[in-house]
Amino acid sequence: MEINKPNLSSVLMIFCFGVLTYINVLNNSFVWDDEQQVLNNTQIRSLKNIPNFFKGSTFFGGGAKTQTGTYYRPLMTTSYALLFSAFGASAFYYHLFQVFLCIINAILVYLFFLYFFKEITSLLISTIFLIHPLNSEVVQYVANFQDVLFFFFGMVAILIYLSSFKNFHIRHIIFTSIFLFFSLLSKESGILFVAVIIYHNLIFRDTKQKMFASALGIFIVFAIYFYLRLIVADLSHSSGLLATISRAPIGTRLMSLPKVWYFYLQNFALPWPLSISAHWVVTSFNVFDFFVPLLCLLVLIVLFILSLKTTKSKSTLFFILWFITGMGLHSQLVPLDMTVADRWFYFPAVGLIGFIATIWEYKRIRLGRVKYIFMCTLLMTLSIRTIIRNINWKDGLTLYSRDIKYSPNSFDLQNNLGTELFRKDKLNLACQHFQESVKLAPYWWTNWNNLGVCYQRQNKLKVAQMMYERAIVNGHYYLAYENKVSILIKQKKFNEALSFLKLTALKYFPYNKNLQDMYKKLQ
Repeated sequence: MEINKPNLSSVLMIFCFGVLTYINVLNNSFVWDDEQQVLNNTQIRSLKNIPNFFKGSTFFGGGAKTQTGTYYRPLMTTSYALLFSAFGASAFYYHLFQVFLCIINAILVYLFFLYFFKEITSLLISTIFLIHPLNSEVVQYVANFQDVLFFFFGMVAILIYLSSFKNFHIRHIIFTSIFLFFSLLSKESGILFVAVIIYHNLIFRDTKQKMFASALGIFIVFAIYFYLRLIVADLSHSSGLLATISRAPIGTRLMSLPKVWYFYLQNFALPWPLSISAHWVVTSFNVFDFFVPLLCLLVLIVLFILSLKTTKSKSTLFFILWFITGMGLHSQLVPLDMTVADRWFYFPAVGLIGFIATIWEYKRIRLGRVKYIFMCTLLMTLSIRTIIRNINWKDGLTLYSRDIKYSPNSFDLQNNLGTELFRKDKLNLACQHFQESVKLAPYWWTNWNNLGVCYQRQNKLKVAQMMYERAIVNGHYYLAYENKVSILIKQKKFNEALSFLKLTALKYFPYNKNLQDMYKKLQ
């Protein structure tokens, strides 16, 4: 296996396509989890807190003792802290850095594809990877920086590993292991790159010395990672049981699996419509939700088998396994926090595009004038679609108002749209969306708290207090604690407020300044 020589003009072309496609992202605002992970995350405001990022999850709000959440992504939070120390809370610089790193990722993919394909093929498919609308969410969404980061470190690890194919040295394994470790610390999905290295070992028959060294390196990486995650941070996997799919039994998730795969394949071929949130499950064996997706999945399996028999190519098998592994992680066998998400296709896309490229080169399809026109049209079409999607991400109200049309059953999207409408003093509309969110997810806490705020604004204090108490029971939401105290004070129930603060609220949130201030005033 030898790498084809990179072409500087190709690298510049990828860079230019990336800039032209994503330049209108730079003036977009923070949306969704950006507020909690960046704007309201007091921990990222000091670099002295970086050691704390390895001791907890990604959210720090309300004055809890540690960072909360179920994910272990310390390098993502460290990146936020570094950006905050340099630029403060300006969304422009976060978007700028994310766009830049996504372009770098596409260049790394280009270098990776050069090990398998001709230069022109590598250029075209890496550009498609960069600008495809289904992959655009990783560029647009600051809180999704973990996908950009884990992919960057993982691709660097793969390239270092491939560079040792003929001239193996132990330093290759050392640096590969280091970057795999960084990938895991960025997002749990870094394990996918470990799988890719194992596939390469088995398919391309690396030397026994290299296979043993890489296995040892992977073992050490896992040992350190799980020590940090399970012992230091005390975090095991949990979806939080909020998403509709994560609360469904295994049988329902398996019934939904064909449609999950179909969603990604359909949107890869025709990326319209796209939505930031999707919460649905398949509960019956009907034609459009089960049998059509199942048929498409079977056709894909047959295509994979026929391609392997026809090409007899190790590269074909390698990219099929890459795609299946990436999709398998997001097929809801292990429940996740949404049914599907555009950003989850970022890794599998390399496998699917690589597979298509193996067929392209096996058939020796040459780029004549007509094919050049077709490819240019394809790239321009994908780029324009992504540019339009970038506009949707202008701010929270624009994004949620547009996406709710395609995902009306998304409880979190209903809640977020209600929040944006409330901020615009559209109280009645906001309450309607909060009520719909509560109806869809009565087990959540944020929606109950926000509905309480609506009732409080309407001076329905007793009802509002009930909403806050429900939010506290559901999830110990810090804003619900603050709001309950404030409403008790407004009703002149000072002793009850003081008792609640002392015995309950400040025990859960000892560093919450708002609760501390209210406690001091009541003493």
